[in-house]
Amino acid sequence: MATLAEPTPVALEQPDVSRADLWEANAWCPHFARLRAEAPVSYCPESFFGPYWSIARYDDIVAVEADPATFSLSWEHGGIVIFDMHDTGVQLRMFIAMDDPEHGEKRKTVAPAVTPSEIAKLTGPLRERTADILDSLPVGEEFDWVHSVSIPLTTAMGDMDDQRFIGAIALLLVGGHDTTRNSMSGLIEQINLFPEDWGKVKTDPAKLATTAATETIRLQTPIAHMRRTATRDVEFGGKTISKGDKVVMWYNSGNRDERVFPDAGHWRIRPARTHAAIYRSVMASTAASGRGWPNSCSPR
Repeated sequence: MATLAEPTPVALEQPDVSRADLWEANAWCPHFARLRAEAPVSYCPESFFGPYWSIARYDDIVAVEADPATFSLSWEHGGIVIFDMHDTGVQLRMFIAMDDPEHGEKRKTVAPAVTPSEIAKLTGPLRERTADILDSLPVGEEFDWVHSVSIPLTTAMGDMDDQRFIGAIALLLVGGHDTTRNSMSGLIEQINLFPEDWGKVKTDPAKLATTAATETIRLQTPIAHMRRTATRDVEFGGKTISKGDKVVMWYNSGNRDERVFPDAGHWRIRPARTHAAIYRSVMASTAASGRGWPNSCSPR
């Protein structure tokens, strides 16, 4: 089987961690580790997606998320992904790419449908569909988990006619399908790489299953990044970010921040906490280049 050549190192003077070769070779982890250590807020003057700032550390990502007045997510400013949404010619005005007050108003419309009580009503059908797919898997022979389980299971939840493929539904389809698909695929990888911790979950699933799911989201990071646009000149992380600059929060890096998560590169049953990957409902797992980026970078 052909292997990809090791990508050239990222230069700190112009650190382009959006390069496709880093992601295709699954070689991005060391580059983000260096950014976290040496240049947590860094500027890339030239890339396939144009110039942008990278935010690599967990706490800095939290700070950007917490200041929407300075760091806008509106599609009118370019949106939530590393490329500019208004340059695509498609204007899907999803609430995830809106600033307040419009964001809050639209979110209130969707929120009642995703409360714990409403989600609980789906437990039966979800378990039945999951069991049917797992029961259909071959025994004693190799198969591709992503194509045999992750893709058909998430796709089976989105049976809608063409008239429903509008802004809010597109958000749910892409965000729900791709994030869930990435997470369940990542779980299978992690429990095989770290069987000791998986054994702990199996001994007490009622207590530890939720923690295991949260840790999977942290390490797999279904959404590699989210983008904001500066609405004013601002000093941030010792750097001057100018009005109109593109600011990319790398969740995959923040979720591996050694200052927050000891032994960050390993799947561990650790105390639950909020992860950078799950601050908002998100739809951009294919954001960076119009295709999915592999987010798993576990030691092998």
